[in-house]
Amino acid sequence: MPKASVRTAYKKFLLKHEYIQLELDEHEQELAMRKERFATAYNEVYQGLPEDFRAALDAKNFQINQVSTPTPDEAAATNAEDATRSDLKNLYKRIARETHPDKYECVEDKEIKEEKAKLFQQAKEFYEEGNWVELQRIAKRLEIKIPKPTPNQVRYIKDSIQSMQGRIKEIVETTAWKWYDCPDDQKEPYMVSYFHAVLEHPS
Repeated sequence: MPKASVRTAYKKFLLKHEYIQLELDEHEQELAMRKERFATAYNEVYQGLPEDFRAALDAKNFQINQVSTPTPDEAAATNAEDATRSDLKNLYKRIARETHPDKYECVEDKEIKEEKAKLFQQAKEFYEEGNWVELQRIAKRLEIKIPKPTPNQVRYIKDSIQSMQGRIKEIVETTAWKWYDCPDDQKEPYMVSYFHAVLEHPS
């Protein structure tokens, strides 16, 4: 890929990444609210169920909760290994030099010390995660020159976008999300059908 094309693709996907990240954050916040409402409705309907049905439901829920499934976030962590480690390491070192707490030990301004310490810790976490996007954002904030984009960096950003889009798709397929979208007169029947689906779930 020509250098000019790499630069263009890098800028384009970086902007798209920022947009999808905002969209994901919005969905995560909305999901938290919907889960809370769903839990309240769940308990209300649950209390009206026969005792033996509740016991069977509790047992099945426990079995299901023992099984962990990989999430898009975990997939992103795997994809992060594909990011250019040398670029990550070099950029992280430059950020660390600018934000290391030792550099600000004699600085009297508490706000500055806390801000730099926070950026130092964030950069360390992003480096360990292989999160190029967030690491370069910190670098920009500190006015550190970002290295020229590489095809690997573009690929990493594209993989990260796909991972976030997968997470958004997963969110809108959750029971709490779908239940919340039901008309009010359909919410309780949907909940009952959910109970039966739980009992039929292979564990």
